Amino acid sequence: MTSGEKYSATIYLNNLLAFFVYRFLRLFFRKQSTFSKNMVFINTGQIGDITISSLLLENNLPSTYNYHFIILKRFRQVFNDYSGKTQIIELDEKKYKFNPLYRTSFIKTIRNLKPAKCYNLTSARGISNDELALLSGAEETICFSNSWKNLKKLFSKKMDSYYERVLYPDEQNEYKRHINLLNREFGIPEKEIIVKNRFMFKSALHDQMNYITLAPFSSEPLRCWPLEKFANICEMLKGKCEVLILGSNEQYEICGQIFSGMEHVKNLCGKNNIPEAATLISKALLHLGNDSGLTHVALKMGTPVAAIIGGYYFGKFFPFENKEIKAKYFFKEMECFGCEWNCIYDRAYCVTDVGVDEVFRYIEAYLS
Repeated sequence: MTSGEKYSATIYLNNLLAFFVYRFLRLFFRKQSTFSKNMVFINTGQIGDITISSLLLENNLPSTYNYHFIILKRFRQVFNDYSGKTQIIELDEKKYKFNPLYRTSFIKTIRNLKPAKCYNLTSARGISNDELALLSGAEETICFSNSWKNLKKLFSKKMDSYYERVLYPDEQNEYKRHINLLNREFGIPEKEIIVKNRFMFKSALHDQMNYITLAPFSSEPLRCWPLEKFANICEMLKGKCEVLILGSNEQYEICGQIFSGMEHVKNLCGKNNIPEAATLISKALLHLGNDSGLTHVALKMGTPVAAIIGGYYFGKFFPFENKEIKAKYFFKEMECFGCEWNCIYDRAYCVTDVGVDEVFRYIEAYLS
């Protein structure tokens, strides 16, 4: 059995187990008979995913409902500055997976809201994620169409069939799906929909400074442009502007090695949480990075973006164009676009083969 076949078999078995757990819980958590003016949104994705879904918090939803937004607990810091009307509900994913008492208690928490509607906005929906929406007891459960390959078609179609409505099967881009949601479900005219930050990062209102921000990492290694190429860009920017490197504690040491000796480069990995990073990005002349959460944050802050994105799910998140944002996306076009990280080569050429000179010319032209 090849590694690809083992991977597929593992996914199938995990989904099979998750499906039987869902069916078992469904025996105890049926659809409720009375409903309130509560509405629940669910997105258990990464920082980039919930940054996109925060479009719902930035726009004025009808006052008919009370809104609740379920996210993963480890990303609660994204909403540290948020003080709007939508209530943030934290989900501890490890406890939910391994602790039956926590799992049932969390489901009951949602059900106690007696939601009229429950929207599952998660991009890479899995069965355990669907379970949150489908066992919410909501009068109407709604989800985005699952265009990913991580679920076998048998399970994908079956889970879709449990929802009252599956939205936008013909629209792949997650930003556009959320814009469609605001327009078609909540009646906000498309020309009035706000993509940029209003309420999420309230501290990020500052004058522009003479630096660019650089986030050279991503949650998936295949998405990352080689660090050496980022270092080359930094060398070429000497005398033009400062560079602030953003990342986690774990990335501090490697950045210290790769970018050593560059006095105009400051290694801030692990020094800032997401709202603080958003503040720095908002003041930057430009943000440079991969397909990562901080690139989504940069778009939200209205900071010009230069992003190396690759083709693993081209169009799913990036490229995204909008009148409120300025972005340039770099990639090497290949026939295998859409592989969803199942790269058939020894490395992701669509990312690694993007040229340093090409990226630098854009940055230099923009700065001048």
